[in-house]
Amino acid sequence: RHLTARGERVAIFDWDVHHGNGTQQIFYDDPGVLYVSLHEFPAYPGTGWMTETGSGAGAGFTLNVPWPTGTSGSSYRQVTDRVLSPVLNQFKPDWLLVSAGYDAHRADPLAGLGLVASDYEYMAGRLAEVVPSGRIAVFLEGGYDLEALHDSAAATVRGLAAGPGDEHVPPPEQGSAGIIADGAYRISTTAGEKTVRITALEKTGKMLEGAMGASVPETRDLIPPKYNSETTLTRTVDPNES
Repeated sequence: RHLTARGERVAIFDWDVHHGNGTQQIFYDDPGVLYVSLHEFPAYPGTGWMTETGSGAGAGFTLNVPWPTGTSGSSYRQVTDRVLSPVLNQFKPDWLLVSAGYDAHRADPLAGLGLVASDYEYMAGRLAEVVPSGRIAVFLEGGYDLEALHDSAAATVRGLAAGPGDEHVPPPEQGSAGIIADGAYRISTTAGEKTVRITALEKTGKMLEGAMGASVPETRDLIPPKYNSETTLTRTVDPNES
């Protein structure tokens, strides 16, 4: 709030395994703050589905990527490159705040995702080019395996110091994780019309039901009631793009 009160734009990148429901709620209607969260779903606190995109003037400035249990770093890398980096660069933040929980590491005893230290280094390297030097603040959050926490925090610092590398990005995982990655891309690039966004979300939901063998949240019920298409953060989309 101190930064936005000065007229500065702030992006928050949250890779803790749990959805940052409190952070999201504080800035849900604020177009000066872009909140991005990658987290395990369903898991505590039970929020952070893809349809939670902001409300009022802040519609489109919240982006959630809810991963199914078992998702590995290949999907994180794909989404970082294909979705999150373009969105962050379009937003043009003056500051980048990272909610750096390391409980998505495969060694963590309290969660079910499969990241390794090099995945955090990869994401941090991509984030390093989003804002000018000295404008990134990293806040240590979860992480309950001390060795994994040590290695991942060190990897994050290396990534921020070195910037983006030339690492090969593996293809996204099959099944529900791959569908989530593709759905996040479609949501980040839909052209702002509410009906178009609902269609993209419903298509993703139906594909997920087939992959997971279970129902997913009802997308129409989760669209923010004050959705304002004119303030939605979008990227230019090639009409021929599938």
